[in-house]
Amino acid sequence: MSTRTFAVITAALIGISAIRVTSTYHVFSQTFDEPIHVASGLQWLRSHSYDLDPEHPPLARILDALGPFVEGAAAPRDLDRGAQGNAIFERDGRYRHNLASARVGNLPFFVLTALMIGLWSRELFGNITAIVAVVLFTSLPPVLAHAGLATTDMAVTAMTIATLFAFSRWLDAPTSRHAIFLGSAIACGLLSKFSFLIFFPVGAATLLAARFRSTAAPPAMPYRRLAHIIGIALFSLLGVSAAYNFSRGTILNARMQFFPEESPEYVAASYAKVPGYSWVRPDLIERYREFAIHAARSNIRGIDFVDWAKAAGYRSPLAGRYGNTLAGAPGIPPPSMGQRILEPLRAARQWIAWHVIPAPLFVVGAEYVARHSRLGHPAFLLGRYSDQGW
Repeated sequence: MSTRTFAVITAALIGISAIRVTSTYHVFSQTFDEPIHVASGLQWLRSHSYDLDPEHPPLARILDALGPFVEGAAAPRDLDRGAQGNAIFERDGRYRHNLASARVGNLPFFVLTALMIGLWSRELFGNITAIVAVVLFTSLPPVLAHAGLATTDMAVTAMTIATLFAFSRWLDAPTSRHAIFLGSAIACGLLSKFSFLIFFPVGAATLLAARFRSTAAPPAMPYRRLAHIIGIALFSLLGVSAAYNFSRGTILNARMQFFPEESPEYVAASYAKVPGYSWVRPDLIERYREFAIHAARSNIRGIDFVDWAKAAGYRSPLAGRYGNTLAGAPGIPPPSMGQRILEPLRAARQWIAWHVIPAPLFVVGAEYVARHSRLGHPAFLLGRYSDQGW
């Protein structure tokens, strides 16, 4: 099969699948998070700021909001994030058209994913296998469903596969062109969805393990590869910083801006601004709260954090400000083995949180997603409700 024939067949398969995706735009109503994605993307396009909802990076949201932006959409800033998105969809009494205008921004990620699958499969196994791979991918109902929504899932799918393909090419031949391709893909991947921070390292480690297993020879041109790695890291950092409009600030301030006031992140950031308490971290607030719950079972309540901190071995100049609130409380258990192992890393992270860095909302957005993942989503399953997912 010639290259031209392969290209024509692949383009036809992707085109047919794209038509199937676009045919659903006017059929299915919006999902819960589509208004939030579009409103956040429109904020980035109109005001060059991105603080409406930093729980996701901006790349997919920018493309989702591009259609409404070109059509002149604007959301009232006095509404919350979901209401702003609903106002964008409902403007001018053209709900279906406006929803489709946002959803079409997700289609390039579907096309890119299919192209990467075809090209990578062709490189490894030949034309026939590549065409079968494209057929299978573009026939998967979950893929077609996510491709038809103005969300972030197809974006991270596309960028994870594209970045792993670029990484594989760079491993084979560490040229400057391949390094630029890889750096660009990593930057876009970081800006697609925070789960890229898990998917790409796992995939890259798998490729490296397979490479080392297949050959015992050391990697060629190690100094060039090292220079490329440094350049790729700097380029990725520049890309993320540019997407967040070259904003600068501290992680502590970003936590107080974005996290709920009752969250350990917000409380820890508040304490960290008090003289003598720069060491206070979210994990220590969680330890304190766990101890307070344990003490409450013995009818000991109202334990002050600063008293707990001093008893736990931390510097606490405000201890005793309300008397001895630990009187009668059980002993504070020592840190677990895992907590002791992570202590140096958490202390270093706290030091970074105090200093001005580029794009602090990117870091805090990833922290929020990690917290959200631990708590879980409210959900129904088999007639039962759980407020922390299943």
